[in-house]
Amino acid sequence: MLRPYTSIIHRISALHSMLEYLVCEVWCKANNTVACVNLLQDDFKELYLQLNWLKNSTDFIYDLCKSLSEDQRKLIVDSFHNNNRIKDLCNGTIPIVELNVLPLVVQNEMKTLLECFYSRLLDIKKVPGEKLDYYNQLIKTNKFKTCPICGLADIETEDSPYIEDYDHFFPKAHYPFAVVNFNNLVPTCDKCNKKHKGSKKPLDHNGKVYYPFDAGREEIDVTIHIDTIEFDEHEKLIDEINFIFSGDSDKNSTWNWLYDIVDRYSRICKRDTYSWLRELKREIEFNPHKTTEEIIDFKIDNFTNDKYDDKKFLKIALLKEIKNKQEWMSIYHK
Repeated sequence: MLRPYTSIIHRISALHSMLEYLVCEVWCKANNTVACVNLLQDDFKELYLQLNWLKNSTDFIYDLCKSLSEDQRKLIVDSFHNNNRIKDLCNGTIPIVELNVLPLVVQNEMKTLLECFYSRLLDIKKVPGEKLDYYNQLIKTNKFKTCPICGLADIETEDSPYIEDYDHFFPKAHYPFAVVNFNNLVPTCDKCNKKHKGSKKPLDHNGKVYYPFDAGREEIDVTIHIDTIEFDEHEKLIDEINFIFSGDSDKNSTWNWLYDIVDRYSRICKRDTYSWLRELKREIEFNPHKTTEEIIDFKIDNFTNDKYDDKKFLKIALLKEIKNKQEWMSIYHK
């Protein structure tokens, strides 16, 4: 992703703790001598007693788990912990456990109920607005105005009554144990989440991917190279644009694969380069006492202060490429 989130501590994480206890300390310790309700944590028990659908499913899975072998129980517990080490999974230091290697009770029953932890439990009256409160605090901490994945789309502000999409970075359909792990829930724009990433699994490309909450990682810097500048009758750039990204090349490749970054950036630059150059030419004409290089440098410095507003990070890349091309610069020299 173009820039990482800094994670926050929020009470919403309590639901993941409930889920972990349910899987590892209740279902994986199911037996014929203790009733399911007697093993539940108090916070979860309160929900369990209020919601019939939750009680019925929890008890049904508990009964199914009684027949699990010790090895199967250990596999489930180890897989739960493993698949919630999101940063380690992204960095490739541990392998992810695929759903199809887990016992059928996980594939057929647990998965369905765990997905309801996200779709239903987060929205119950007991915790009104938790997803919104978490979102607003996260955006306030990070001060993002645009999607950190692509940098192209504006996102809801910290005081908005709405939230952006929560993308299950490791999709809940394949990795249900991380369904309410907010280190796996990444607020993104609708285009990144639904139109581009969809159900792609991040490690399927080359096994290496940026961790979305790696606050220590530097933002990706975008550089472009264009051999010539020619436009068609619709003022659209004809020439191909080569993008170069700073950072880890393998992880950049996955970022591009997940979100179609190069194609999206290319389409924007091809569409808007003509108007960006026309704007530059107008500024050069209005400032006869400044050199073209000075004007470009001023624009780059000015854009850098808020480079993710109005796609300025792409404008900066274009301006730097123009400055590096003396044959193009001659067009603007007075």
